[in-house]
Amino acid sequence: MKKVRFALMGAKGWRAKFYLRAVRALPEVFELCAILEESEARARVIREQLADLNALNLANVPIVSTLEELKTFEPEFIVMSVGPDVLARAVPAAADAGFYVLQETFWPVSVEDLSAYYGSITAKERVQVAEQYCLQSHHAARLNVIASGALGEVGQVQVSAAHGYHGVSLIRHYLGIGFEPVQIIGRALATPTSAGPGRDGYADREEIREDIQKVAILTFASEGGEGAPGKWAIFDFTDETYFNPIRKPHTLIRGSRGEMDERCIRTLTDYRTPQEIPVIREAGGSFGELTQPCIDRITAGGRTIYENPFPGARLSDEEIAVAAQLARMSAYVRGESGPAYSLEEGCQDMYIALLIEQACADGKPVSSETMPWGRG
Repeated sequence: MKKVRFALMGAKGWRAKFYLRAVRALPEVFELCAILEESEARARVIREQLADLNALNLANVPIVSTLEELKTFEPEFIVMSVGPDVLARAVPAAADAGFYVLQETFWPVSVEDLSAYYGSITAKERVQVAEQYCLQSHHAARLNVIASGALGEVGQVQVSAAHGYHGVSLIRHYLGIGFEPVQIIGRALATPTSAGPGRDGYADREEIREDIQKVAILTFASEGGEGAPGKWAIFDFTDETYFNPIRKPHTLIRGSRGEMDERCIRTLTDYRTPQEIPVIREAGGSFGELTQPCIDRITAGGRTIYENPFPGARLSDEEIAVAAQLARMSAYVRGESGPAYSLEEGCQDMYIALLIEQACADGKPVSSETMPWGRG
């Protein structure tokens, strides 16, 4: 199998380390052929970071400062994991120069900025979004159950698992929603919470902080016209969800013939015979096992509903999802599959996330419009 050969811009950042760990764990699958860094000072820091990672297959990766230099290394695509200001100029420039780009999601301050960004990219088919949440094991398993028809027609989801555009991506894919209009009612509420760890671990002492919880009801227009039943979702997120062990993520999916949460599928054998099927996560490295500590598969009723595409690699669920997105991007660039996650989908996620922010801030209902990326 030909290696996935890519370049990375923004290697100094926290998100970039997920890509570096995927390369380090799977050198037979991924090759980081070069790093693009415009600043000489940051390039020196990156070189030190790679050495600290003890990454034998990363320590000698060349660092270049221009797209012209990068061309000589012939990457299939560039992963851009940089801030919004840099992303807004770097992505259009790279796409215009003939590169494919897998970008971390653009976080604009307004719908106008998002529209301007989308309009600035002429080679839109060359730009894909690094939206990995639907590829995480538990979410991928739920999507597989939905696709099997076991839940019937899914019309309602409750997602308390990810912020902003990530949460919107999950909602849209669980409901099978594309660019349909949506009405949003939102509130931002404060709750005292014992702070959990951050990216650098726990603080020296307990801190009770005011945790802001954003809750929104999203009602999507029905294709059947006025009066027909539509689809709807509850978006629920607090900043403590990602790290705090007392603020665990939750997801509930409800269809016409059943529902599914983290631990169970409730469905019907026939219309008067319900059944509960436990969802079981199978992973190595626990209870004294000498295998690698990572997920193997997720099963329900003796059937596999998710299988790790990189078995044996010592990676977290998030890192596996990042690796899967890299593989999907490569397949798209090679013409072996459809989009990895299109720029249009990413813009729609971000657009709805901005509307949720507006609804939570104002306390007033807001409605979406058909945007340029949704007119295709």
